[in-house]
Amino acid sequence: MLEGDGSILITGVAAAADARSGDLTFAENATFFAAAAGSQAAAIITTVEGAAPGKAIIRVSSARDAMARAIELFDPEETFEPGISPQASVHASAVIHPSAHIGAFCSVGPDVTIGQGSVLMGGTTSEEQPPSAISSGYIPTWWCIRGVNWEPAWWCMLGA
Repeated sequence: MLEGDGSILITGVAAAADARSGDLTFAENATFFAAAAGSQAAAIITTVEGAAPGKAIIRVSSARDAMARAIELFDPEETFEPGISPQASVHASAVIHPSAHIGAFCSVGPDVTIGQGSVLMGGTTSEEQPPSAISSGYIPTWWCIRGVNWEPAWWCMLGA
């Protein structure tokens, strides 16, 4: 339920301590609500009762869930066009699914299989023996180097 000015322009999301004019923040308890109310944020998503003069308040059943949905609006998931960058190195024996994305400066070694919807961002390397496979929907982050048995290096992030 919205309380306050529903016509304000929300330009981003931030924690209360970092909020600027136009930002949306959230508060799950009275302490965080007080911080949000005293911040520069334009609006607060909250489950807490209280007033925050000059701010729009959006009362919800779960502030954390509502904020997660709001963040997605301001930071949509990155999409990747299928294909292989001309700056990538892909061995002739590698099998790349047509829906996969192989980014610039990636190296795909011999007999490696890259599955449907997989994304290799710039700098990803896959060259170990025995032959390996990346399953469908695999997305490592930048400069991810994979070891034998496809165990991620500590700086890798997996997602789908």
